[in-house]
Amino acid sequence: MFGFLKSRMTPRPTQKASRTPRDQRFYTLFLAPGATSKIRQVHIPFSVIYTVCSFAVIGVLTTAIGIGWLVQKAMALSEMSFVRTQNRELKHENHELKLRYDDLNQRVTAIQDISKELAAQAKLPQAAEPPIARNAAGGPEIANQIENNAQALERELRQLRDIYNGDALKLANTPNGLPVRGYLTDGFGSRNNPFSGEGSEFHSGQDISVPHGTPVAATANGLVLYAAPRAGYGNVVVIDHGNGVTTRYGHLSAFDVEAGQRIRRGDIIGRAGNTGRSTGTHVHYEVREYDVPTDPLRFVPGMVARNR
Repeated sequence: MFGFLKSRMTPRPTQKASRTPRDQRFYTLFLAPGATSKIRQVHIPFSVIYTVCSFAVIGVLTTAIGIGWLVQKAMALSEMSFVRTQNRELKHENHELKLRYDDLNQRVTAIQDISKELAAQAKLPQAAEPPIARNAAGGPEIANQIENNAQALERELRQLRDIYNGDALKLANTPNGLPVRGYLTDGFGSRNNPFSGEGSEFHSGQDISVPHGTPVAATANGLVLYAAPRAGYGNVVVIDHGNGVTTRYGHLSAFDVEAGQRIRRGDIIGRAGNTGRSTGTHVHYEVREYDVPTDPLRFVPGMVARNR
């Protein structure tokens, strides 16, 4: 059992002192350990109470300040963690964009290479480079737009290349020009019989007079079907160019190719001669469409073909 009693002690009036002492105020603490125990008194000066309270207030303020600092520190750490997370995400996104941009550059480079190749083959001026990623903008939206444009360009270029390759293949397999440079004698169509001089006959090709042994070149890409003597033609080479088109080179003195061999336009297939039904050294040149003879001059630029 305990209790407090606020007391104040003042000096006696009769007491003589050199100076007036300060008031001595204190709290009296009564302690009674038991009901029958003697009561004890403990005097606690106000100065001690004030000091303890001051320290308590200082402690509370210090604790509050510390808690505030810890809260601010925790908030700063949380914000820093958020910023780091955003930085990682941005780095990952930038890495993805860089990969897409590098892939786009490779695809554009491939497109430009194909364009240059097509332009060179077609002997056309080289197309200007496409204005890709020249605006001061960026981000996934711009990258997606550029990629979509590149994909569309690739599709168009593939279609163009397919068409061009098809046309180029067809053109390469179509006879063009004459197999030798020489003097054009008997042409395609009706002619006087050169052997008897009487009557007329149908001539299925174009005769070209050249010196003996002159190299004879194929007029288109194709496959050699026949390279051997044949009645009327003498030594003859027959080439299949596809799409029902064949060419024949007759009266040769020698062969430079054999059956089953693939050749390209300009390849030497034999030498001019005077074999077979011939009145002199020359090359008999035929062009047939589905085995029907047609005027070879139709396939010679600048020449006027005769009607059959």
